[in-house]
Amino acid sequence: MKLIQVGVGGFGSQWLQRISNAPERARHAALVDVSPETLAKAAVEAQVPAGRCFSDLATAIAATRGEADAVLVVVPPQHHRAAVVTALEAGLPALCEKPMAGTPEDCAAMVACAQRTGVPFAVSQNYRYRQAMWTAHRLIKEGTLGAIGQVRLDFWLHCDFRGTFRETMAHPLILDMSIHHFDLIRFVTGLDAVSVRAEGWNPPWSQFRGDASAACLFAMSNGARVLYNGSWHARGPHDGWNGSWLIECEHGFLRIHKDRITRHLGPESVKGVPEPGEEVELDALPLRDQDFVLDDFSRAVNEGRRPLTDGEDNLKSIGMVFAAVDSLACGERVEVGG
Repeated sequence: MKLIQVGVGGFGSQWLQRISNAPERARHAALVDVSPETLAKAAVEAQVPAGRCFSDLATAIAATRGEADAVLVVVPPQHHRAAVVTALEAGLPALCEKPMAGTPEDCAAMVACAQRTGVPFAVSQNYRYRQAMWTAHRLIKEGTLGAIGQVRLDFWLHCDFRGTFRETMAHPLILDMSIHHFDLIRFVTGLDAVSVRAEGWNPPWSQFRGDASAACLFAMSNGARVLYNGSWHARGPHDGWNGSWLIECEHGFLRIHKDRITRHLGPESVKGVPEPGEEVELDALPLRDQDFVLDDFSRAVNEGRRPLTDGEDNLKSIGMVFAAVDSLACGERVEVGG
């Protein structure tokens, strides 16, 4: 797949590296960035000719007509809509970094454009494609544990984002990071969120202007509750990027911590006096993270099927984000859209 990558600085540089390391899956047809300096540096790193570097997407599409297969969007969320719609209307499938966009209106417009044009559109929810998360999804789907009753997900991490757009966001944890965990809640449990009540706060040492910490209680489609506790500027022990999970079901429970899964089955676990439990061997994944996302996106385009994290499905995950933000503002339970 020959890609036009829009946004090559910041996190875009990681995508540059991913693509450069896997020429059998993808190559750059062109690079786009508003910063001449960033663009020039990326061109050298990715070995893209200067004649295939542009300051705007429309020009890049016109210059690579018949050559480019898709557009990869890795710019700040408020610019996602313009780039994705430009790509889709030009007939080019679009793969967009998370979150899909910064407003419900932008997300709805992007999905509507994909539906109207019939051109594939996907969001990079790469956390699904990690061994622990993939294995947990399988274990729950198998049904041995029975119906889910309640879930606790803790995400405690300290991140330094000084000088980036995240530092001035109103809700940096919820808007930029928690989309990963909210999408994982849907993926691992197989349930959709119905409503949420959220509260946010900022610890006194936080570098962020907006709330770096939050707690969200989701009501799920089967009546279960999911309690999410998160902080992007924690000072205590860290939980890792996937978070620490306790998934309690009819016939036992799963613990996920530091990418290790322990399964507890039987009446002892139901009574709350668990045996040590069984550590589960993680499923093998030939590809992980963005490599999996890119491979699935490419295969989906070639096979004429929906990508696993297509925009329409992702509305249910980003809807959890927007509902949580609305709850933070009003202090009440809010229904989840999408």
